[in-house]
Amino acid sequence: MVTPHKFTFISAIDDKPAEAWVVLLEHPHRGDGYAVVFDELSGEFGLAQFAEGYEPSLLGWYGDFFEALEAM
Repeated sequence: MVTPHKFTFISAIDDKPAEAWVVLLEHPHRGDGYAVVFDELSGEFGLAQFAEGYEPSLLGWYGDFFEALEAM
């Protein structure tokens, strides 16, 4: 878990910008890997990916925190 911070991602679903709160990082000290994110408007948790040389991507919404964590 990390201190939540808002981040802008490119949605893999529709290629549009999407804002979400990063609440968990797979590799918090490396800066790459998967992240569990939270959308305060819908109340859903999702999965995002950080990869060197690419825009951060929002991969999809999974409902609750544990469903997003399982998708990781």
